[in-house]
Amino acid sequence: MNKLAKKMIFGLLCLCCALGADGQTLMDGQIAVQNLAVSKQEDKLFVAMDLDISALKQGSNREVLFTPSLTLKDDSLSLPAVRIAGRNRYYHHLRNASDTERLYRNGERNLIEYRVTVPYEKWMGRARLSATETTCGCCDAPLTTTTTPLSKLRLEKSVPTPFVPAYAYIRPKAEQKINRIEGSAYIDFPVNRTEIHPGYRRNPEELKKILSTIDAVKNDADSKIISISIKGYASPEGSYSNNIRLAKGRTETLKEYVRKQYAFPQSLFTTSFEPEDWEGLEHFVASSQLKNREGILALIHSDLDPDAKDRKIKATYPADYAYLLSEVYPGLRHSDYAVQYEVRAYTDLAEIRHLLKNQPQKLSLNEMYLVAQEMEPG
Repeated sequence: MNKLAKKMIFGLLCLCCALGADGQTLMDGQIAVQNLAVSKQEDKLFVAMDLDISALKQGSNREVLFTPSLTLKDDSLSLPAVRIAGRNRYYHHLRNASDTERLYRNGERNLIEYRVTVPYEKWMGRARLSATETTCGCCDAPLTTTTTPLSKLRLEKSVPTPFVPAYAYIRPKAEQKINRIEGSAYIDFPVNRTEIHPGYRRNPEELKKILSTIDAVKNDADSKIISISIKGYASPEGSYSNNIRLAKGRTETLKEYVRKQYAFPQSLFTTSFEPEDWEGLEHFVASSQLKNREGILALIHSDLDPDAKDRKIKATYPADYAYLLSEVYPGLRHSDYAVQYEVRAYTDLAEIRHLLKNQPQKLSLNEMYLVAQEMEPG
């Protein structure tokens, strides 16, 4: 850590003014401000707070803009804003290349850590810190705007206290080393069938991907496979009930194919399936240049049942649907797999030193600590 970074951290610890706003709530209690702290160090002002948004409820086409600001008479400064958007608004900003540095999708997290550094000016030492919450609808039109005072700063009177850090060296605990390798394979099945033909189309290379992943672990004397999971996906065309049969049957067939290559026990495997990969389709359409992208996304997000949704896209946008069917749907028929394995513990220091240079991923923090004890301090 360089000297400037240390000064910034030490200054934040020792110069924070007690703002007394912990637990203050905004938007009728939907947002809580916690751990609020403001400090200055030399020519920098640090503003830090945590926003608890676990109680925030808003529609898919709504968003709230949280904008802290500093004001004192004729001086003012708006700090970078936080945008918390419903599902549709969130994807709208992603698609339209909006500023996404402080963009969050509502419901994905409970806490937002807000940290900002700005050049310090003397008037800020006695400024008022406030927060403006602006609720917007689907056309960016403000619906409600509320400004709430958070605290009155008293930084100019702060007297720096020399900070002497105390370093505590804690030995890492010995732990079970469980690692995981993941991948996706695109197995070609005959139309409307669930049996695997290993030599069919691109199946040789796709099956090899799965077996090579397993071999990499199985052939390592230090590793032991503890589970293999496979999840199969089907594409949205056809009836949902038939896609359940296909996704489930093809996943089971693939599992049995892999199991028999090694004579693994059934207990080593777990399987699951997704009848229709609408999430994968949404991801492609959202990032595409399709002429009717917005209309297709609206149907994907609609409350129609899967069969009606697919028929509606086909009937409303036949040209785009034909492209999706030939170029995109095949990629939605995939099998995701994961191999979970345990690496044995190492106690021989010479062996640990060798692994540290060649295969550090096999070591735990505790094993690295053991060999570090033999090294010269510093």
